Amino acid sequence: MPLAIKASKADSSLAGKSSSKADASLDVESGSAGSEPPSPWAGAAACAGNGKSAGSSAGGGEQGRTVAVTLQHVTFDVSEGRGRKRHWRRLLDDVAAAALPGQLVAVLGPSGSGKSTLLDLLAGRKTSGRLDPGSAILLNGQPPDAATLRRDVGYVEQKETLLPLLTPREMLLYTAELKHPKDSPLDAKRRLVDELIEQLSLEDCQHTRIGGALSRGISGGEAKRCNVGVSMIARPAVLLTDEPTSGLDSFSAHSVVSALRTLAASGISLLSTIHSPPPDTFSLFHRCLVLQKGRVVYFGDNGPAAEQYFASHFPDLRCRRPTEGIADFILDVTSSANKQGAAEAAAFADAYAASDLRAQNEAAIEAALAAAAVAEQAARAASRRGSRRHGRAASLASTSARRVQKLVGLDKQGTATPWWWGLYVLFRYRSGRAYTQKDWLLPRIISPFIPVFLLVTVYWSVGDDLDAVHATSIAAVLFMATTSAAYGSMGLVPNLVAERAIYLRERADGLYLPVTYLLYKVSEELLVASCVSIPASLLVFYLVRLQGSWALYWLVFLVTTSVSTVLALLVGSLSSSMDVAGAALPAYTTALLYFSGFLIPFSKIPPWWRWMAVIDYLRYSWGALMANQFAGDRNIVAFGGEPILNYYDLDTVNPWHWLGWEVIFFCAFTGLTWVALATVQHQRR
Repeated sequence: MPLAIKASKADSSLAGKSSSKADASLDVESGSAGSEPPSPWAGAAACAGNGKSAGSSAGGGEQGRTVAVTLQHVTFDVSEGRGRKRHWRRLLDDVAAAALPGQLVAVLGPSGSGKSTLLDLLAGRKTSGRLDPGSAILLNGQPPDAATLRRDVGYVEQKETLLPLLTPREMLLYTAELKHPKDSPLDAKRRLVDELIEQLSLEDCQHTRIGGALSRGISGGEAKRCNVGVSMIARPAVLLTDEPTSGLDSFSAHSVVSALRTLAASGISLLSTIHSPPPDTFSLFHRCLVLQKGRVVYFGDNGPAAEQYFASHFPDLRCRRPTEGIADFILDVTSSANKQGAAEAAAFADAYAASDLRAQNEAAIEAALAAAAVAEQAARAASRRGSRRHGRAASLASTSARRVQKLVGLDKQGTATPWWWGLYVLFRYRSGRAYTQKDWLLPRIISPFIPVFLLVTVYWSVGDDLDAVHATSIAAVLFMATTSAAYGSMGLVPNLVAERAIYLRERADGLYLPVTYLLYKVSEELLVASCVSIPASLLVFYLVRLQGSWALYWLVFLVTTSVSTVLALLVGSLSSSMDVAGAALPAYTTALLYFSGFLIPFSKIPPWWRWMAVIDYLRYSWGALMANQFAGDRNIVAFGGEPILNYYDLDTVNPWHWLGWEVIFFCAFTGLTWVALATVQHQRR
């Protein structure tokens, strides 16, 4: 490639080329034959604002809604470095493009060109960086709010975020139950799932478990198509897909893009980043947007039009090889320019910025936006007329309802269903399937009985030997019982961290609230723990022959398990990785043992550490068990002639009150976990 790329301005004829002409040929690089819009911008004015579509019932948004996506002067920077070395790096620079209903647009570019950043901005999922005030990202000519993005935009990320225990059919129906109003008939949701399964060619695998890295399931291509279906279940009018063919063979990649083209034909505006697609797969795209170092290199028709643009603007550029696809050719020449230097890399974007093609594209975008503005005014006028007909009483009732929702925060919940319905669906689909899987259930049943076996066999019948010789052994039994309950929940941390990608995706899609997910996780675990705790506590209490109330012993064991479960969820929510969570929870729990009262009585703890004993939930559980065991006449003289409860500073303890303190710890940790799930952002995008 020459050091200086010579640019030509002979492009005015390219802007007016129609995509139908590009598709009319059966040439592998010119697109599949079929019925397409007569031009890339044909019907743009109508599509931008009329809100109607002739698409199928499975696509095009709710009730056939169509949405045109337009980008104007999109400039985006991210912060890098720290302190004095902190600076802003530009990822997108003056990007202008559009995707209209019925179009499948490919977003190409070398690595680091800003493709995924552009999709994150379109989906409203960018969590860091700054968007230039002059940038405009519009849906039907309007800046979208969070509710509009959740309703109209589906986002298929590069990594599959599917539930491995479900089948594709169950995964789609589960999402439909959360994404559509609860009052929608179940039969209608099933019909929608049937349509999507047919559109995405998932019939053969619809009843096969999805699986994961360590378990067999559906193929990679089927998982990609299922991921697309999850985003399509709410009938979005805009679909964004990030590298949908990554890691797939050529056949699977072609089937995924074919499914996307079918969805676009139903009236959806569809943008997809893609890297080195095979020629026949790339031919399925109607238009392509080529980025280089965040700038637009080309935006126009796919196929021969794109090749002709580069040939006419850069006469010294090498020709496309006979066996080379157009996408590979574009990526190769732009990537080569990146390696040669800043001037060579900028030449492609500079040529497009000065071209007639960009001018005509922007003029078409302005026309679409003007039509959208007129349609928006008409829609608002119709809405006002409808509101006046609705009547003053209904208006007052609606206003009052909105005030109540705002007061309790439900106006910002961002979900189509109430929290309790979300909890029911999560429990029905996810817990219902988990409870039938031995790999999930058996560890939770067996692990509590390992310390039970040790306690019973080591301390058999020691509980009724109320004398100074056995006092330490009895206290140790109660200490190990609480310790086992605390450590038993640590296996939950990997599960929560592993599910984080699914949780973040489902939250961004508006499937449920953080409190719904928290209640589901706690209920799922504690239902099993409650059932297991009864026989486990009976075995220890009666075979070791402990004294006092079994009911109190069981409740302390159950509440301690509950507190440790929520604590594990809290640590998992706060930790940035499995390594951090795996180190933090054992370290914290081990620290609690020092101040639980058994190793060091409260009065002997150094004053500067007594605050730790006050907030140590294990102290309250062990103290309640000790008071239950040695209450009244059982407060034997043990250590140096001092009664055992007096020695451990537990002589004034009411075991039921200390059980109540444990319940308060449970509520406090639950609240902190809720805050962590709702606010902590581990993904920087």
